[in-house]
This record gives sequence, structure tokens and C-alpha cells, in this order.
Amino acid sequence: MAVVVPENVAHTGIYLPMKQQDGHLKSMNFSDTDRTCTVVLEGSEEAMSLGVKTSTTVAEIQDILASMFQKYPTDIILRHKNGAYMRTLRARDEVPSVVTVAGLKSFGRVTKKYDHPLFVLGGGLGAIQCMIDMQLRGRTDIICMEAHADFGGHSWIRAANKFTKLQTERGTYHVDYCQPWKPVPFKIGAMDYKTWPSRDALLQMMRENARAYGLYDYTMFNNQVEKVTAKNGAYAVQYVPTEELWKYKEDADGSMMMVGFVSAWPGFLHLPNMVDFPGEDEFGGYIEYSSFDKVDYDLCIGKVCSLYGHGAFTIENVRTLVEHRASKVYVVCRTRNLSGTKMASWLVGSQPQPLPGTVLLEAFSKMYNLVGFDVWSAQSVHTDSKRSFAQIAQKTIFGVTDIYFLAGYYELMVCVVDEVKRLTHQCLHTKKGKKIECEVFIKAIGTKPSFKVDKQLCIKEVVGAWINGDPLRFVQLGAKGVQARNFGSFSVGPGFAPSVQQSNWFMDNPEDWWAVHDKLPPN
Repeated sequence: MAVVVPENVAHTGIYLPMKQQDGHLKSMNFSDTDRTCTVVLEGSEEAMSLGVKTSTTVAEIQDILASMFQKYPTDIILRHKNGAYMRTLRARDEVPSVVTVAGLKSFGRVTKKYDHPLFVLGGGLGAIQCMIDMQLRGRTDIICMEAHADFGGHSWIRAANKFTKLQTERGTYHVDYCQPWKPVPFKIGAMDYKTWPSRDALLQMMRENARAYGLYDYTMFNNQVEKVTAKNGAYAVQYVPTEELWKYKEDADGSMMMVGFVSAWPGFLHLPNMVDFPGEDEFGGYIEYSSFDKVDYDLCIGKVCSLYGHGAFTIENVRTLVEHRASKVYVVCRTRNLSGTKMASWLVGSQPQPLPGTVLLEAFSKMYNLVGFDVWSAQSVHTDSKRSFAQIAQKTIFGVTDIYFLAGYYELMVCVVDEVKRLTHQCLHTKKGKKIECEVFIKAIGTKPSFKVDKQLCIKEVVGAWINGDPLRFVQLGAKGVQARNFGSFSVGPGFAPSVQQSNWFMDNPEDWWAVHDKLPPN
């Protein structure tokens, strides 16, 4: 049988022997001259080339092919044409320059086939990007489940306010961000997609793109997962009809379906944090929480307002209150967390490499100097005497708006580092003995995730981002707060991009799990 070597065989870029390569002939006068070994797949025209030495053995080639194609070395048989016959090579033989290989079906990766649909939990930006990437991988047997009536995710549909805007830039927050060859959108349909789009514009962006990619055909809206259970190599998904997240339809029957793969994007801004202060009944003014579209900002016009907290929702509400002509805004907080500036957010998001914390603080200082605050003295900043590095650690993300700093400069906003002890008639009393007279009290203490997600997905532990160490059950669990020395983005968009690839890589290639599972942190 003739061995046909194709023309222009692609080189793998692999050169043997690699460091501490087992099987290489040693301790004798063997040549280390470089050469090329062409491996031809038996019975096909597929071939590849490897860089080898004259003394490279058959065992080395078997080992490298086994690692590339997830086989045992003993399953791989190398043969060489010797005259009119094909001779099976022994492990200790020097590998010839042209060999045929048996035991492999193809040099290409064969992606996993599933007996049941692929399941995506959630309808926010990450879930949308995940489904688009599945389509790009040739997958169409997809089922998405969303508790709300449309795409957008709980964070933007419920947690955000009417006047909420994207604090970072559109360039890192759009559906096609995971496809680097796609341009940043400036229009969504007939709508201008502004640099800092509003909540409603963001929802329209996600929905228009979901429609363009045909994702509505895959999605079951107003249904919520109750439990995902591993069963006979697949997963049983129990679900019930809902009006929105955690709000069930009365007298509606639940159902169950089998799926082959799970990629869960449950979000983490599920519920508002709650706190009550003594004397709220005596306050005699307007009291409300800052998120979930609860605040009636018309009641704040011309009023002295107090905000309790100093996270991203606080920073947003400073802007919104100033835009609604509040006469004065007091920010009462236990800790003055660092807030971002628009320029710094753009700078971080525009760079190909993460920005050092020292450079970030220098960028912050231009605005903080206007309000008389030294960013290096912030409770969240850790450094040395030479300020050679900056580690920033705080429990909230950077709220990003320049209005916070402008309001402070013009003394429309005053930051008071203290705690609210009690309320009397239109007055806050702090633990340090201060009295702050105001007519509006907004509790901007953020949101929290729901632990029902653990029960939904039967989570006992998360290994890296995989439920119970199962490569076919991915979950994106958002992190709150900041803890870093270098900063790649203030937006969640760049974080979704690798998460989508990680989720769907193991959807296609679950056999690769063995190479990483013991290196991932369990939680």
C-alpha cells in the first residue's frame, strides 16, 4: 500500500524532545540534528508535521499524539513503509521521517454530540452572548429559560431605575463584544446607542440583537428553574411558570425536561438590601430604597436629600438627584469608597494591558483633588511608603460618574463619614453626634444575591466556574467589590467574553476537563 504524503503539510509548531521528554534516547552517541517528521493518518489524506531530532523515538510521537487527541499512547500505532510492506514500529525505534498513524479517526477535534438540547439559564447579556457563541460553533439545539417576559436580565429589568445609565462605556457593553471582529454599535435599529446608554436603551439593545440572532425561537419566557438534577448522563430540569423572578403564577403546573448541557447565567443583583432605623415613623418626610425603581424623584425636587451608603447605587443617585434639582445632597456612609471618573473608566477599558493601580489613582486624583480628598488616604488603598504599587480592596464596585465630583466641588453634595443612629422629624442623628436636617432619606445600600440559586442548580461546591466539578454544568457567579492591583475594565462586559468561551469550550470538548480540574479553586 503506497503512502501518499500531501503537499504543503502544515507544521504543528511542536518540537521534540521537549523538556524532560520521556522516551528520548539518551546516554549514547545519538545525533541531535533537527529534522521533520510527517505523520500521515492511515486511510486518509490528513497529515501533520512535527519538529524532531534524529534520535526522537516512536514513544515520544505516541505520547504527543495521545495528549493532543485525548488517547492512551498504547492506542496509537505508528507504521513505516519498508520496501513493499508496512512495518509496525516499536516504542524504542527512532521515528522515521514519514510515518502513518492508526488509532485516530481524524487530526481535527470531534465535538461532543448530545442526545438532549443544550440549556441556557437566564436572558441577560451574558446568556445572550453565550447562545450566539453556541450558534457560531454550529449548535442550534438550544433551549433558554428566562423568568421575566423578555430579554434583558433581572439587573436591568428590575434592579435598575428608570433613570439608571450604563456607568461604563458602550464599547465594552454590547452583544457583539465577544466577537472582536465586530464593530462597536452606534445605532440599534433606528435608535442611537449613546456612549452611556439608559436602562431602556440597554434593554432595547439586548432585545433587538436577540431578535436578529433568532434567540427568541430558543427561549421560554416567564418560566423559572426550580431544580437541575444530574440523571443518567444528562440533566433533569424542573421548572414552573412565573410572572417574573421568584414571583410564581398561581395554580400553574410545573414541568420537566431533559437537557445534555447546562450554562447558567443567574445574575447576582437579585434582592435589595434592607435596613430599618429607629424613628422612621417620626421622620415626616419621604423615605425609600435607591434601587428597583422605587424612588419617585419628583418628590425630591427642591428638597434637601440624604443618601445612606457609598456604593455604585449611591453614586448614581447623586447624579439623579442633582438632575432633578435637589437643593442639597448629603451622603452619609460608614466608609468613603473610591468612585471612578469617566475618563479613568475609558482609559482602563481602552488599553490592551491592565492598568496599574498607581496609574489609576493618579487618574482619579484629578477629580478627587477638586473635592479636597487624597485618594491615597482612602481606606480601600494599600501601598508602601514609596507608593510603588496600589492595591485597592473595597466591597463595592467603582461607581462611575463625573457629576459626583462636580456636585462636591459646587457643594451641592457633602460626604459625611458616619453612621445613622436614629431619625427624628426631618433629621438624621449620627453615631458621632451630628444632626443632618433633610426632607428626603434614601437608603442606597445596594443589592444582594439570592441563595435560592444554590438550591436551583443543586450546588454543593463550585470548582472554578463549574457546578460540583462537572464540565457540563457551567455557572457565571458575578463578584461584587474590587480587589486588584491592575485593572482591565470597570465593566462586566470584558469578563463575560472569556466566560462564554470557557463555558462553551467544555460543551464541545468535555474530555479536556482532566487537564485543568485539579488546578481550579473549589468554593
